Amino acid sequence: MNNIEAEKRINRYILYIENDAQNKIKDIDSKIEEEYNMEKGSQTQTQCLAILNHYGNKEKNLDLQLKFAYSQLKSNAKIAILTSKDHSINEILKEVGQKLKKKNKDVEVYKGILEKLILQGMLALLDKNVTLGILKEDKDVIKEVIPKAEQKYKEMTGLETKADVDPKRFLPDSRLGGVEVYGSSDTVKVCNTFEARIELLREKASPYIRLILYGPNSNRTFTD
Repeated sequence: MNNIEAEKRINRYILYIENDAQNKIKDIDSKIEEEYNMEKGSQTQTQCLAILNHYGNKEKNLDLQLKFAYSQLKSNAKIAILTSKDHSINEILKEVGQKLKKKNKDVEVYKGILEKLILQGMLALLDKNVTLGILKEDKDVIKEVIPKAEQKYKEMTGLETKADVDPKRFLPDSRLGGVEVYGSSDTVKVCNTFEARIELLREKASPYIRLILYGPNSNRTFTD
């Protein structure tokens, strides 16, 4: 083999090596671009999901805030309505108290009321001896009332009872009237003051007063 042929062969090897190297470079570039595009797509998708989650959470939080605000407004409105209703009921019961106070001035009417309140206490206690707590100003009136209450008690039960005013248990002057009836053991008492009766009226009659004032409550299945 002469120098010319050797040179040609060497050139062919060099050309082969260069072509092979170019092909490998292309493969490497292609793989790099493919991996880059895949990574780019993955990162883009991740970022998009992160953005969607971010705004999705914001939307959920806003929705929750709106629901909470609406619930709060609704609750406040209910409280305001109930407060207004209770105020109206209190005004009615206050008026009842004032009317009862006026009846105190009508001695005959007041005597009848005291008699019934004392009798009710006697029937609740069923005791041979009871003591009464009254207003100081009612001392004279009560003297006429006690015998009538004792007699009615005997007619209704066939039993006898003795009622006496306890000077240590006078009601405060601020009270509207009525009576407190104590058993002989002093451990049991029936509170039949006008204030106690008004409070009982509040508990018993409030649902009916609300019904008269405001009509049926559409949110309630049952009535009291």
